[in-house]
Amino acid sequence: MSSGYVRLTSENFVTPTGTVRGVVNIDYSGASFSPGGYAGWRRLKLEPGPVCTTWSDDASTRALSASVTEQSLAIIDLENQQAIAAWRVKAEAAGGRPAIIEAVSSTLGGYIAFGAEQIYFGDNTVFDDATDTLQTVVGDHVRVLGLGAAFGAANNLLEWWGPASIALGAMTTSNGLQGRMSNAPYVFDNTIAKVFGATPDQNGVAGGRTGPGNVQTNIITISVVNASGPVTYNWYFLSGDLMTVTAPTSAATRFSGSVTAGQTKRAAFACRVTDLGSGQSQTVVVNAILLDNSPT
Repeated sequence: MSSGYVRLTSENFVTPTGTVRGVVNIDYSGASFSPGGYAGWRRLKLEPGPVCTTWSDDASTRALSASVTEQSLAIIDLENQQAIAAWRVKAEAAGGRPAIIEAVSSTLGGYIAFGAEQIYFGDNTVFDDATDTLQTVVGDHVRVLGLGAAFGAANNLLEWWGPASIALGAMTTSNGLQGRMSNAPYVFDNTIAKVFGATPDQNGVAGGRTGPGNVQTNIITISVVNASGPVTYNWYFLSGDLMTVTAPTSAATRFSGSVTAGQTKRAAFACRVTDLGSGQSQTVVVNAILLDNSPT
Protein backbone atom coordinates (compact mmCIF):
# COMPACT_ATOMS: atom_id res chain seq x y z
CA MET A 1 0.00 0.00 0.00
CA SER A 2 1.07 3.60 -0.57
CA SER A 3 2.09 5.76 2.37
CA GLY A 4 -0.92 6.71 4.49
CA TYR A 5 -2.99 3.65 3.56
CA VAL A 6 -3.36 0.39 5.51
CA ARG A 7 -4.92 -2.90 4.48
CA LEU A 8 -8.10 -3.77 6.32
CA THR A 9 -9.88 -7.10 5.93
CA SER A 10 -13.06 -8.70 7.20
CA GLU A 11 -13.02 -12.47 6.85
CA ASN A 12 -15.05 -15.57 7.77
CA PHE A 13 -18.35 -13.76 7.41
CA VAL A 14 -21.08 -16.36 6.80
CA THR A 15 -24.00 -15.14 4.74
CA PRO A 16 -27.49 -16.32 5.64
CA THR A 17 -29.13 -18.93 3.48
CA GLY A 18 -30.81 -17.45 0.41
CA THR A 19 -28.69 -14.28 0.32
CA VAL A 20 -28.71 -12.76 -3.16
CA ARG A 21 -26.87 -9.50 -2.51
CA GLY A 22 -24.63 -7.79 0.00
CA VAL A 23 -24.08 -4.25 1.26
CA VAL A 24 -20.68 -2.97 2.36
CA ASN A 25 -20.61 -0.36 5.15
CA ILE A 26 -17.40 1.48 6.04
CA ASP A 27 -17.48 2.70 9.64
CA TYR A 28 -15.08 5.41 10.78
CA SER A 29 -16.62 5.69 14.27
CA GLY A 30 -13.54 4.27 15.96
CA ALA A 31 -11.12 6.60 14.23
CA SER A 32 -9.64 9.72 15.76
CA PHE A 33 -9.42 12.80 13.52
CA SER A 34 -7.81 16.15 14.13
CA PRO A 35 -9.83 19.27 13.24
CA GLY A 36 -10.02 19.55 9.47
CA GLY A 37 -8.76 16.02 9.00
CA TYR A 38 -10.10 13.55 6.47
CA ALA A 39 -10.23 9.85 5.74
CA GLY A 40 -10.35 7.99 2.43
CA TRP A 41 -10.55 4.47 1.08
CA ARG A 42 -9.71 2.89 -2.26
CA ARG A 43 -9.57 -0.51 -3.98
CA LEU A 44 -12.53 -2.12 -2.32
CA LYS A 45 -12.79 -5.81 -3.15
CA LEU A 46 -15.73 -8.04 -2.24
CA GLU A 47 -15.32 -11.73 -3.06
CA PRO A 48 -16.81 -15.08 -2.09
CA GLY A 49 -14.96 -17.38 0.27
CA PRO A 50 -13.78 -17.27 3.88
CA VAL A 51 -10.35 -15.66 3.22
CA CYS A 52 -9.51 -12.32 1.55
CA THR A 53 -7.06 -12.47 -1.33
CA THR A 54 -4.73 -9.72 -2.52
CA TRP A 55 -6.50 -6.95 -4.42
CA SER A 56 -6.49 -7.35 -8.23
CA ASP A 57 -8.20 -5.58 -11.10
CA ASP A 58 -10.61 -8.43 -11.76
CA ALA A 59 -13.06 -6.04 -13.41
CA SER A 60 -10.57 -5.28 -16.18
CA THR A 61 -9.76 -8.93 -16.55
CA ARG A 62 -13.40 -9.84 -16.93
CA ALA A 63 -13.85 -7.04 -19.51
CA LEU A 64 -11.42 -8.74 -21.87
CA SER A 65 -13.12 -11.09 -24.29
CA ALA A 66 -12.70 -12.59 -27.73
CA SER A 67 -15.00 -14.69 -29.84
CA VAL A 68 -15.52 -16.06 -33.33
CA THR A 69 -19.05 -16.92 -34.42
CA GLU A 70 -20.25 -18.51 -37.64
CA GLN A 71 -23.82 -18.53 -38.88
CA SER A 72 -25.33 -20.18 -41.93
CA LEU A 73 -28.85 -20.22 -43.28
CA ALA A 74 -30.61 -21.84 -46.21
CA ILE A 75 -34.39 -21.47 -46.68
CA ILE A 76 -36.74 -22.41 -49.49
CA ASP A 77 -40.21 -20.88 -49.38
CA LEU A 78 -42.37 -22.98 -51.73
CA GLU A 79 -45.50 -20.96 -51.04
CA ASN A 80 -43.93 -17.64 -52.12
CA GLN A 81 -41.45 -19.25 -54.50
CA GLN A 82 -38.45 -17.62 -52.84
CA ALA A 83 -35.13 -18.93 -51.58
CA ILE A 84 -32.22 -17.55 -49.59
CA ALA A 85 -28.80 -18.87 -48.64
CA ALA A 86 -26.59 -16.89 -46.25
CA TRP A 87 -23.26 -17.36 -44.46
CA ARG A 88 -21.69 -15.04 -41.90
CA VAL A 89 -18.49 -15.11 -39.85
CA LYS A 90 -17.83 -12.56 -37.10
CA ALA A 91 -14.59 -12.18 -35.16
CA GLU A 92 -14.77 -9.83 -32.20
CA ALA A 93 -12.32 -8.96 -29.42
CA ALA A 94 -12.69 -6.48 -26.58
CA GLY A 95 -11.26 -3.08 -27.42
CA GLY A 96 -11.54 -3.48 -31.19
CA ARG A 97 -14.19 -3.29 -33.86
CA PRO A 98 -15.63 -6.60 -35.07
CA ALA A 99 -14.49 -8.05 -38.39
CA ILE A 100 -17.30 -9.54 -40.47
CA ILE A 101 -17.51 -11.53 -43.70
CA GLU A 102 -20.98 -12.15 -45.10
CA ALA A 103 -22.24 -13.82 -48.27
CA VAL A 104 -25.91 -13.82 -49.26
CA SER A 105 -27.70 -15.24 -52.29
CA SER A 106 -31.47 -14.96 -52.66
CA THR A 107 -34.25 -14.81 -55.20
CA LEU A 108 -34.15 -11.03 -54.88
CA GLY A 109 -30.37 -10.76 -55.37
CA GLY A 110 -27.06 -11.48 -53.71
CA TYR A 111 -23.98 -9.79 -52.28
CA ILE A 112 -20.71 -10.29 -50.46
CA ALA A 113 -19.94 -7.89 -47.61
CA PHE A 114 -16.76 -7.18 -45.69
CA GLY A 115 -16.89 -5.14 -42.50
CA ALA A 116 -13.78 -4.16 -40.53
CA GLU A 117 -11.69 -1.20 -39.44
CA GLN A 118 -9.31 -2.01 -42.30
CA ILE A 119 -9.80 -4.39 -45.22
CA TYR A 120 -6.71 -5.63 -47.07
CA PHE A 121 -6.59 -6.61 -50.74
CA GLY A 122 -3.29 -8.40 -51.16
CA ASP A 123 -0.08 -7.24 -49.53
CA ASN A 124 -0.07 -3.54 -50.40
CA THR A 125 -3.67 -2.33 -50.73
CA VAL A 126 -5.97 -1.54 -47.83
CA PHE A 127 -9.39 0.04 -47.46
CA ASP A 128 -9.55 2.30 -44.41
CA ASP A 129 -13.11 2.48 -43.10
CA ALA A 130 -12.55 5.55 -40.89
CA THR A 131 -11.52 7.75 -43.86
CA ASP A 132 -13.30 5.88 -46.67
CA THR A 133 -10.04 5.67 -48.65
CA LEU A 134 -8.42 2.91 -50.66
CA GLN A 135 -4.63 3.09 -50.22
CA THR A 136 -2.07 1.24 -52.35
CA VAL A 137 1.64 1.38 -51.53
CA VAL A 138 4.06 0.88 -54.43
CA GLY A 139 7.67 1.13 -53.35
CA ASP A 140 8.17 4.47 -51.60
CA HIS A 141 4.98 5.98 -53.07
CA VAL A 142 1.31 5.61 -52.21
CA ARG A 143 -1.86 6.12 -54.20
CA VAL A 144 -4.92 7.17 -52.22
CA LEU A 145 -8.39 7.02 -53.73
CA GLY A 146 -11.17 8.68 -51.78
CA LEU A 147 -14.47 6.81 -51.85
CA GLY A 148 -16.30 9.17 -49.50
CA ALA A 149 -15.66 12.69 -48.30
CA ALA A 150 -12.60 14.56 -49.57
CA PHE A 151 -9.41 14.05 -47.55
CA GLY A 152 -6.06 15.77 -47.02
CA ALA A 153 -4.87 18.84 -45.13
CA ALA A 154 -7.40 21.08 -46.92
CA ASN A 155 -10.14 18.42 -47.16
CA ASN A 156 -10.22 18.88 -50.93
CA LEU A 157 -8.49 15.78 -52.31
CA LEU A 158 -10.34 13.03 -54.16
CA GLU A 159 -7.23 11.20 -55.38
CA TRP A 160 -3.54 11.62 -54.49
CA TRP A 161 -0.30 10.01 -55.67
CA GLY A 162 2.97 10.87 -53.94
CA PRO A 163 5.56 9.93 -51.29
CA ALA A 164 4.40 7.25 -48.87
CA SER A 165 6.09 9.12 -46.02
CA ILE A 166 3.37 11.81 -46.07
CA ALA A 167 0.45 11.14 -43.72
CA LEU A 168 -3.10 11.17 -45.06
CA GLY A 169 -4.02 14.29 -43.11
CA ALA A 170 -0.96 16.17 -44.41
CA MET A 171 -1.47 15.49 -48.12
CA THR A 172 -1.83 18.57 -50.36
CA THR A 173 -1.75 19.45 -54.05
CA SER A 174 1.80 20.76 -53.66
CA ASN A 175 3.43 17.77 -51.92
CA GLY A 176 1.86 15.17 -54.22
CA LEU A 177 2.85 14.17 -57.73
CA GLN A 178 -0.60 13.88 -59.29
CA GLY A 179 -4.21 13.86 -58.20
CA ARG A 180 -7.73 15.23 -58.35
CA MET A 181 -9.49 17.76 -56.15
CA SER A 182 -13.05 18.73 -55.31
CA ASN A 183 -12.41 22.37 -56.26
CA ALA A 184 -11.05 24.18 -59.33
CA PRO A 185 -8.88 23.45 -61.25
CA TYR A 186 -9.95 19.91 -60.13
CA VAL A 187 -6.68 18.25 -61.22
CA PHE A 188 -3.02 18.80 -60.39
CA ASP A 189 0.12 17.37 -61.98
CA ASN A 190 3.54 18.18 -60.58
CA THR A 191 5.35 15.68 -62.84
CA ILE A 192 5.29 17.93 -65.92
CA ALA A 193 8.17 20.39 -66.09
CA LYS A 194 6.75 23.90 -65.91
CA VAL A 195 8.27 26.46 -68.28
CA PHE A 196 8.89 29.86 -66.80
CA GLY A 197 7.56 32.70 -68.94
CA ALA A 198 7.55 36.51 -68.97
CA THR A 199 5.25 38.72 -71.06
CA PRO A 200 4.83 42.51 -71.29
CA ASP A 201 1.32 43.94 -71.09
CA GLN A 202 2.01 45.83 -74.34
CA ASN A 203 4.62 45.68 -77.09
CA GLY A 204 5.52 49.34 -76.90
CA VAL A 205 4.86 52.57 -75.01
CA ALA A 206 4.95 56.23 -75.93
CA GLY A 207 5.00 59.61 -74.28
CA GLY A 208 4.51 63.10 -75.67
CA ARG A 209 4.52 66.74 -74.65
CA THR A 210 3.87 70.11 -76.24
CA GLY A 211 7.11 71.91 -76.87
CA PRO A 212 10.68 70.87 -76.12
CA GLY A 213 11.69 69.46 -72.74
CA ASN A 214 11.68 66.29 -70.62
CA VAL A 215 9.04 63.65 -71.24
CA GLN A 216 8.34 60.04 -70.21
CA THR A 217 6.29 57.16 -71.56
CA ASN A 218 3.33 55.38 -70.08
CA ILE A 219 4.01 52.50 -67.68
CA ILE A 220 4.83 49.08 -69.10
CA THR A 221 4.46 46.00 -66.85
CA ILE A 222 5.86 42.48 -67.19
CA SER A 223 3.89 39.51 -65.85
CA VAL A 224 5.36 36.04 -65.21
CA VAL A 225 4.02 32.48 -65.10
CA ASN A 226 5.27 29.26 -63.47
CA ALA A 227 7.79 30.99 -61.22
CA SER A 228 9.00 28.71 -58.43
CA GLY A 229 10.87 31.40 -56.49
CA PRO A 230 11.60 35.14 -56.35
CA VAL A 231 11.81 36.88 -59.74
CA THR A 232 14.37 39.53 -60.68
CA TYR A 233 14.12 42.16 -63.44
CA ASN A 234 17.04 43.83 -65.23
CA TRP A 235 16.17 46.49 -67.84
CA TYR A 236 18.82 47.71 -70.30
CA PHE A 237 19.12 49.82 -73.46
CA LEU A 238 19.35 48.01 -76.79
CA SER A 239 19.37 50.56 -79.60
CA GLY A 240 17.96 53.82 -80.89
CA ASP A 241 17.82 57.32 -79.51
CA LEU A 242 19.04 58.12 -76.04
CA MET A 243 16.53 57.40 -73.27
CA THR A 244 16.72 56.13 -69.68
CA VAL A 245 14.80 53.51 -67.69
CA THR A 246 13.06 55.00 -64.65
CA ALA A 247 12.87 51.68 -62.67
CA PRO A 248 15.62 49.40 -64.05
CA THR A 249 15.01 46.52 -61.56
CA SER A 250 11.24 46.57 -61.41
CA ALA A 251 8.52 44.66 -63.27
CA ALA A 252 6.86 47.99 -64.07
CA THR A 253 8.76 50.95 -65.49
CA ARG A 254 8.72 54.01 -67.75
CA PHE A 255 11.25 55.37 -70.24
CA SER A 256 12.22 59.02 -70.16
CA GLY A 257 14.29 61.55 -72.07
CA SER A 258 14.23 65.05 -73.51
CA VAL A 259 13.00 66.14 -76.93
CA THR A 260 13.65 69.25 -78.96
CA ALA A 261 11.03 71.16 -80.91
CA GLY A 262 9.29 68.81 -83.35
CA GLN A 263 11.58 65.88 -82.41
CA THR A 264 10.53 62.21 -82.20
CA LYS A 265 12.80 59.70 -80.43
CA ARG A 266 12.63 55.94 -80.84
CA ALA A 267 14.48 53.28 -78.84
CA ALA A 268 14.41 49.59 -78.04
CA PHE A 269 14.85 48.20 -74.53
CA ALA A 270 15.19 44.68 -73.17
CA CYS A 271 14.47 43.19 -69.74
CA ARG A 272 16.15 40.05 -68.47
CA VAL A 273 13.58 38.31 -66.23
CA THR A 274 14.95 35.49 -64.03
CA ASP A 275 13.18 32.97 -61.80
CA LEU A 276 15.60 32.41 -58.93
CA GLY A 277 13.75 29.24 -57.91
CA SER A 278 14.33 27.32 -61.15
CA GLY A 279 17.14 29.41 -62.66
CA GLN A 280 15.15 29.89 -65.87
CA SER A 281 15.29 33.27 -67.63
CA GLN A 282 13.33 35.08 -70.32
CA THR A 283 14.27 38.24 -72.25
CA VAL A 284 11.49 40.69 -73.08
CA VAL A 285 12.01 43.39 -75.79
CA VAL A 286 9.83 46.51 -76.00
CA ASN A 287 9.85 49.73 -78.00
CA ALA A 288 9.61 53.26 -76.64
CA ILE A 289 8.73 56.54 -78.37
CA LEU A 290 9.12 60.11 -77.07
CA LEU A 291 7.91 63.09 -79.12
CA ASP A 292 7.00 66.75 -79.23
CA ASN A 293 3.29 67.04 -80.00
CA SER A 294 3.42 70.69 -80.99
CA PRO A 295 1.34 71.44 -84.10
CA THR A 296 3.39 72.12 -87.19
